[in-house]
Amino acid sequence: MEATNQLKLYSISAAAKVLAVGKDALYRLVADGKIGFIEIGKRKKIPFNELVRFQNDNVKRLSAQNKDSLITKSEIERFFNINRTRKSSLNGKEILTTIMKG
Repeated sequence: MEATNQLKLYSISAAAKVLAVGKDALYRLVADGKIGFIEIGKRKKIPFNELVRFQNDNVKRLSAQNKDSLITKSEIERFFNINRTRKSSLNGKEILTTIMKG
């Protein structure tokens, strides 16, 4: 990690973009003490190292023992194809006739 990144401070907006969350969500994380901050005047700044720590602490990893998929490929395909009827496309004359009847 580069030394300049270790010293970098992010505004709430910039830190929210880095974490891919909204500003309100980041404010809640700060208020809950899950992300540390530095107060400069009335503004809160998030240190780069704090963003890295938060990301590392909250990454969900599958254990090496649990590599089996929770759902099979056929179950996924069945889910997406249930109750789907194929609709034939209408040509221009059929569309006009349908509109005129309505």
